[in-house]
Amino acid sequence: MSKRVKMHPEKKSSVGDNFISAVIALISLLISVCTAVISILVEFDAFQTVATALLSFLCSEYVVNSLMLKSRYFKARNEYQFMESMNQWSDKFYEMNEYSRTILEDRHGDKDLFVATCSRSIDSLYYLLKRAAVEKKIEITTDFLINTTGVFDALNVASQRTIELTFPIDEIKDRILQTAEDEKFFETAYKMVMDNQVHKVRVLLILGDTGLIRNEKLLALCRFYQSNKAYECKYILKSDFIEACNNNMIQSGTLDFGIYGPKMLFRVEQYEPYKGVYSKDEDQVRRYLSLYNEVWNFESVTHSIQLDNVQSGTPMTLTEFFDEMNSNAVIDNADMVSE
Repeated sequence: MSKRVKMHPEKKSSVGDNFISAVIALISLLISVCTAVISILVEFDAFQTVATALLSFLCSEYVVNSLMLKSRYFKARNEYQFMESMNQWSDKFYEMNEYSRTILEDRHGDKDLFVATCSRSIDSLYYLLKRAAVEKKIEITTDFLINTTGVFDALNVASQRTIELTFPIDEIKDRILQTAEDEKFFETAYKMVMDNQVHKVRVLLILGDTGLIRNEKLLALCRFYQSNKAYECKYILKSDFIEACNNNMIQSGTLDFGIYGPKMLFRVEQYEPYKGVYSKDEDQVRRYLSLYNEVWNFESVTHSIQLDNVQSGTPMTLTEFFDEMNSNAVIDNADMVSE
């Protein structure tokens, strides 16, 4: 049985460290010389000049070296965390190899149930890892549990913690947020905003027709967006958005997507059965963000929603929004019974 070797952060050559130390010393020396010249100009005596120059040298050395140590500490910490994750994965792969050996040694024939089942699972894992690493894609389906909070970690590499979302609406039934997954995402985004982990949420409503803008449930959603400063909301007709997609050579089969900084895009590929794709392809993210910004700023086809009954300084809470949604649903159901 082969022994697995743990991975450790590489030790860097001391040549680079010596060069950096020499540069720091040279900078400190130049600062001390400048300090000495200034001391002479302001007529310090010899002792004061030497003491001031020496102190400036020591202070500059201390400050620069402190900054360098902090930088090295954070870099080393990130490398350590990376290697820890690598080792955890490697441990599991190593154990999987041992389990595979046991399963294959215990097989009852070429079509053994255990071998066939495990082989399919290994193929699925291989395909998942390959797509994630090479194609920068992960697919999700209705039976796939996604770490909703973890999706927002993509904003850690963004200069502005802004997310851009589309919200296609062809018809409005009992609720605006149709599924438990929709509500979970809505709650998570709101919590991220409240915790200041997301600074701005832009929502583009893609409406099947303009009559939908008069629907009470949609107006309640718009009131929620408009009363919370971190949210911005506009709407566009579906036909206009599809035309914009076609002009930008972006598929328009499904219009539901979200952009989480410069390195994360989520697209719904189909609804029945449900399939979505998370992508880290930066070129694709840029293309979708370019489309989004173009449409968002195209005032002749994209419109802001102005509501007269939204009070400034009193943002609607998540609880108030869901209460209003539920009350509207009750009213609609009562109307249906009366009819």
